[in-house]
Amino acid sequence: MKKILPGLFKYHLIPIAISLGVLYLLNFLLATYYRPAQKPEHIVVSGTAGYERGIIADFYNKQTEIELIGSLSDKQKLTIFGSSELALGEAYSSYYFMPDSIGIPTIAFGHAYHQNLSIACELLAAGDNLNGANVCIILSPGWFETEGTNIEAFLEFVRPDFLRRIIHDPSIPLSNKLRVADFVRDFYSDINNPSVELTYLKNMSLYGRYSWMPGKFNELPLNIIPHVDYQVVSAPKKLEKAKRTVDWASAKKRTEQDFLKTCRNNSSYIDSAYYVDNLLKNGTYRRGKVEPDKSDREFEDFQLVVEILKRHHCKATFVLQPLNPYHFDYMYRFTPIQKRIRQELSRAHFPLLDMYRTDKSRYVPGTLKDIMHPGNRGWIEVSEFLVKRYRHLYE
Repeated sequence: MKKILPGLFKYHLIPIAISLGVLYLLNFLLATYYRPAQKPEHIVVSGTAGYERGIIADFYNKQTEIELIGSLSDKQKLTIFGSSELALGEAYSSYYFMPDSIGIPTIAFGHAYHQNLSIACELLAAGDNLNGANVCIILSPGWFETEGTNIEAFLEFVRPDFLRRIIHDPSIPLSNKLRVADFVRDFYSDINNPSVELTYLKNMSLYGRYSWMPGKFNELPLNIIPHVDYQVVSAPKKLEKAKRTVDWASAKKRTEQDFLKTCRNNSSYIDSAYYVDNLLKNGTYRRGKVEPDKSDREFEDFQLVVEILKRHHCKATFVLQPLNPYHFDYMYRFTPIQKRIRQELSRAHFPLLDMYRTDKSRYVPGTLKDIMHPGNRGWIEVSEFLVKRYRHLYE
């Protein structure tokens, strides 16, 4: 043993230590030598946010970015994040009903495949503009049947300016940045002509969590990534506060009766046109089944959204949409996720409107227009919940 230990130390441990030291030194010297001398370009995105109602599907230009930041920073506005349910534009959709009938400026952001990770990145990009914001997240059970956000949707919603804000913001915890970076790393090979921002995030995922390797691999592109700031003001309010109260019970009953007139060719309480166009195959009705994904990626992204909203002391609310129990089998399979969502929000003290029902007797026709998207009856329920939670915006 006395002979083995010195040999092990001399011929194995010392060479390994020397090799690591040389690699570290080379890494440091190369990074120092090749690091660009100039500071990152400083871009200021400035403008006026004027929207008080409606939906913005994605961030296709600078003005849509301004509207997002303006909506979050304006403490007299309500910002809704959702997915495909927003695109239907029902008459009683909250982003129309609340401004028009209550007088609360309300803007919704998103369309299909706008899920938790994209929403988290949009919130992170807002920085201090998010502090104290009025935010509602509409969760879809369908999100949890996927492996999480897909890379195409991520690239559509999480625009370069948002990535630049996330990369350069020192107030964002490293754990949050690594969550985004790990996603980019996992799908990096699927990206055509990845930008320097995406390459930086991929490298961060590979090297950024190791304190003994102080980010030298990332510092090469960091100085050529522009630093983005938002300077946004809100246009003067045009909406007048409502002068009447809403008879919620009457509105629910009326929209339920109106819906029943539109689903006379089926017993599953599905809009007749949707039923024919999407659920009949060779004249046979095709039922669906609930199949949550086995991975926890979407739920972990949901936890990130909750963490961000809590850290910024947002006045946040959540809505869990239902599925049509007359159409779907195995509804109980989603119950464990439903329970975890409720527990997570309870710990954060964020109110939840849980509309998911496995029992047909508790499902109200018209809550959904089809098999998963709210109809006017469902939107009335959502609006009632939001009006009560954001009473300070109109009283």
